[in-house]
Amino acid sequence: MMTLMMAPAFNMGHPKSFELSSRLTELAPEGFNHVFFGNSGSEAVESALKIAPAYWREKGKNEKNNIVW
Repeated sequence: MMTLMMAPAFNMGHPKSFELSSRLTELAPEGFNHVFFGNSGSEAVESALKIAPAYWREKGKNEKNNIVW
């Protein structure tokens, strides 16, 4: 925190945030190999709502686009 107080998650990166994400994936259980940082709960939810459909589009399952509230 003394080196990097904040690193926006979109459109830019910082070597320290990449270093931290690499370390987190080393410590996490197998299968958890991606990290996405957010600055707040609402930003995290909004990002998840964007990432989930993009994931299924990438897998070729465009029909998986409904979100249950």
